Amino acid sequence: MHIGLVGCGKKKLNRPAPARDMYQGELFKKAAAYCNKNYDKWFILSAKYGLLDPDTVINPYDETLNDMNPNQVDTWAQEVASNLNGATYHIHAGKEYQQIKHYIKNYTIPVPTVGIGKKLQWYKQQEWPQFYCVLSNRDFLKVKHEGTEIKSPIWKFIEGQENWLTSLVYIKPGTWQTDPAPGHRFIDCGAWSYKNDPKPRWTVDECVGMYNQYARPGDIVTAPDHMVLRNHDAYIEQERCALTTQNAHLFIKKYAKEHIPVAVTHGGITNRIDMTKRYLDMGYKYIAIGGVAGRAGARDYVLQIIDRTCELRKDGYFKIHVLGISALSWLPVYKEYDINSYDGSAMFFSAFTGASYYWLDPENVSGIKKYSVKDLLPEQIPICFCPACVSMRDQGDDPRTMGCNERNMGRAVHNINIYLKAQKTIRDSYKANPINMQMSILPGGVW
Repeated sequence: MHIGLVGCGKKKLNRPAPARDMYQGELFKKAAAYCNKNYDKWFILSAKYGLLDPDTVINPYDETLNDMNPNQVDTWAQEVASNLNGATYHIHAGKEYQQIKHYIKNYTIPVPTVGIGKKLQWYKQQEWPQFYCVLSNRDFLKVKHEGTEIKSPIWKFIEGQENWLTSLVYIKPGTWQTDPAPGHRFIDCGAWSYKNDPKPRWTVDECVGMYNQYARPGDIVTAPDHMVLRNHDAYIEQERCALTTQNAHLFIKKYAKEHIPVAVTHGGITNRIDMTKRYLDMGYKYIAIGGVAGRAGARDYVLQIIDRTCELRKDGYFKIHVLGISALSWLPVYKEYDINSYDGSAMFFSAFTGASYYWLDPENVSGIKKYSVKDLLPEQIPICFCPACVSMRDQGDDPRTMGCNERNMGRAVHNINIYLKAQKTIRDSYKANPINMQMSILPGGVW
């Protein structure tokens, strides 16, 4: 079970009220709304009342942990923690209230701890679908440090990204333990890598064991799934969907409770809806739409899948992730359908297979212009000052040129940085003109 803990606020009503209504500060309201939507339950951390159920009626008060000495805060934290057992707790509270972390086993602190403005900005960003940047089998840049070449993780060169997706096929012992990617992680089984095999590469027990080894509290982990390809006949489709469903049934009984389990749908629309219903009956609260990577151009088909899946929310809200479609033309669609998260690696692999160098282009509906470094001289391509490009130039290299794998890798990280900036442009455009952007959900829309 995942439980949100929201710190109380200074601004209050002047009369008795349920705790959820007592605190009037904008930060409390944002945190409460987020926790109510994203966790199984949530409570309020109160200096006066300790652990508060949101529906408990309380009187106004002026006490705060900031007025207590360290010993008093520690005593308060121990008393609150004594009521917290057997779950993963996500702490949305200030520094003093975070002291409970010393007395609970599994916890996360998702929000920046410094500055109300940064905290409010974080909650505002969460109102949009969250993009998970894909980490593949190559997740480092080679840099020179004090004359020695070292491998530095690519997340150190990517600006403003907190969510990462990788597959069990790519996780290597060492890097993820000694220098882990910051923020939140989504780990899948890498179904694409064994799509031609008769069954998934790992059993449910093997997946659970690897997740226990590599995943942190609050990370998303997927039940082992098997892809349905376009050339598969109805018999193979039914066989693979049945196997994926059976794995999901076993997985939800065995996964570590500090993780967030996800089940994946595949096949035609009828099978996907049936699988989603079964997953929800099993207890899943996060569903991934799989098998659509590479089909972003089949817009009407993918829209049908999203639309039919979202219709099932009328019986109760659940979260939805779209696997493998990250084209920015889909971002307004995800926003309108309240898709919670998505991932993609096109900006990464296009640097290798297409020698593409991204640049911001407000006139393009995707927000991005692609330069081919195979066909252009470096001086014909805009120079960039993102961390990856600066680091490479400092070492006498340039991602705007061909010639070696390291330049391809630097260009891939550059592309991710440009993608994230273009993503922000799309969001700003939506805010300025939501009516036009909403046309994107219609079949044949320009986006």
